[in-house]
Order: sequence, then structure tokens, then C-alpha cells
Amino acid sequence: MGLIDAGLRGALVAVLVLVVLMLLPHWRHARHADLVRTGIALSLSSAVQALSASPWVEHELRCAVQAPGIGISLGSAVLFWLFARAVFEDGFRLRPWHGLLWGAVALFGAMACQWGTWWQPWVLMRAIPVVFALLGLAAVAGPWRVDLVEPRRRLRGLVVGGGASYALAMVALRVSSRDGTLSDATALADVAMLLTLTSLIAWQLLRPSAFRARCERDLAEDFPACVGLATRLTGGALDGFKLWLARRVLGWKFGGDDAPQTHTDPRMAAIVAAVPAAADFDMSTLAKPRVPLGLITADGDRWLAPRFHGDAVLAACQSCELLAALPGAGHGALLAPPPPASNLGRLECDLLCDPPGFDRPSATARWVEAVVHFFRERLR
Repeated sequence: MGLIDAGLRGALVAVLVLVVLMLLPHWRHARHADLVRTGIALSLSSAVQALSASPWVEHELRCAVQAPGIGISLGSAVLFWLFARAVFEDGFRLRPWHGLLWGAVALFGAMACQWGTWWQPWVLMRAIPVVFALLGLAAVAGPWRVDLVEPRRRLRGLVVGGGASYALAMVALRVSSRDGTLSDATALADVAMLLTLTSLIAWQLLRPSAFRARCERDLAEDFPACVGLATRLTGGALDGFKLWLARRVLGWKFGGDDAPQTHTDPRMAAIVAAVPAAADFDMSTLAKPRVPLGLITADGDRWLAPRFHGDAVLAACQSCELLAALPGAGHGALLAPPPPASNLGRLECDLLCDPPGFDRPSATARWVEAVVHFFRERLR
């Protein structure tokens, strides 16, 4: 059992170090610096806790040697509360008193060896994780109903059901033990639960944004949608460099800001989307739209390749209505009037101008009639 425990603690520390390494480049992130910093602090503190709570440390080392680890582990309760607020409170900002509070709690925990048989500090030591777990629960559950970001709502459930429950369970186990330490079996269960919880939360926080992940997967085939008008692939010797540079730019622009953005406008009773871009959306949210959704596709679209975008949205949306599939139409087919080709650059025109043989008057009459009929039927 000792080897299994050591292996799980090593894996947990490795996951936490990975989280720190992935968060460090975003230390000065314009919007999420406080989230990044609390995440790094909580990860490092949890790594110390994983090591200091091992059976060998608790049973073999003198209390004075364990004191720094005990203090940092107790301070994790404060960091959990701050982390929950940073994730779920949009206006949260770290303040100097937050650091002072963590320092006071950590110092209090590090003085455990000085208490002897004085029972009051031990009671307070067990109460601190409970108090901050409840504060974390309040930060998570408070604005749950008004949070429009569905993946973040799922993360709330993970933190509520996992992080706070884990903290409360560990306090209960230590209080129920004779000397405040965990047995080998409960210590193994402890590290297994913490490893599982940490891995799940790390995946939720660190997975790449849907746009970046989709573009990295299909970049060569869907280059215009991901890169825009910056450049194009020509089949030449520089294509490899362009793909490498595009991936670096996508990682820079979309890294560290992966929370999906949503908005619900109750005034909207029906929607028509023409040549939609699938990479911007979580396809699962389009399975059953809140309001009727009509689609118009263009099978000659060079900017948003139909198989990656229009066709993908149509396949995902179970209740969507295909109003018009315009044969031979390009991405600019629904621009009325279309921009003069003389005002566009070569790449712009390749992506927006009508392809040869496209019958614009006939296509325009077709999609306009379909859209008018759709809205008349849905807005009665």
C-alpha cells in the first residue's frame, strides 16, 4: 500500500506542477491575472499538502520538521476560497489583505507543535478548513443561476461537489481519528480523491479554447477561416512556415482566455444565420436552440468551407431549418450589394467575390423569399 500511495502522490505533484507551468506564461494576463495567480498558489500549496500528508511524513518525522508543511497545507483553505472567487466572480480582484490572511492562517498552522495539550487551537485548526470551504461554496453557488456560461456552470458543480466536499470530508476524518492523523487506508483514499479532483479541474481550466483546438486540428484544410486575410496557403515552400506561425499566433491570441462567452436576448424570437462559422460555437449548444433557427449555406464558400462550418452546424442542430442551399455561391453571396471587385485585394476577392457562373439575381430572390417566409411563420 505504501508504494501505491507514493505513486499516487507523485502523480498528483506532477499534475500540479504541469498546471503551474501552463499557467505561468499568463501571469500578467490582462483579464485573468488574479485567477492565474491564485491557481498557481493553490497548485503549489496543494503539492506541499500532498507530500506533508503522506503517512511516512506524519508518522516518522518530528512535529517541528512537519510544521512548515502543516502551515502551508492549512493555508490551502484560504487559497481555495480565493480561487473559487477568482473563477466565479467576474469583478474579483486580489487585495493585500488576502495575502495577509493567508500568511496569518499559515503561521497559525505552523505553530501546531507549540500547542501541546491545549485543545482550543486544535479546534480552531479544524474549523478553519470548514469555514473557508463554506465560503468557497457561497462564492460558487451564489451567482449560479445567473451565470450564462454553460461550461463554467459545469465547473461550478465540479468545485461544489468536489473541492468543498473533499475539504469537509478530510476534516471529518481527522477529527474522528484518535491522534488527528490518517491511517494508511484513509491516506490512500485521500490522495486518490485529490488526484482525481485535481485532474478534472485542471482539464476544465487548461483545455484549449474550442476555436483554437478546432483550428489546430484542421488548420491546413480550413486555413482562411482560422487566419483570415493575413495570408494564404499556396502550395509553395513557405506553407510549412505559415502553418507554424499561424499555430503560434492562435496560441498567443486565444491561450488563457478559454471561457466560452454567451448571451441570451429575450427579445429574439427567431434567427437566420447565413454561411455560419462553426469554429466559434460549442456544437452541443446548437443541438436544440432556444428559438427557431434558419440556415443558409453556400456550397462554393472558400472562406468558411461548408464541410467544416455550414454543414457542421446543420448536422449538429436537430431543429434547424435549411432555408436555402445556394449552389455555386461564395462567402459574399448574401452581401447586397456586393463590394466592387476593384475595391478588394486579390485575397479578399478570392474569398468574397462571386465564383464564375454564379447566378446572383436568382440566388438573391431565392434566399430573400425563404427568409421572409421563415420570419412570417415564426413571428406570428
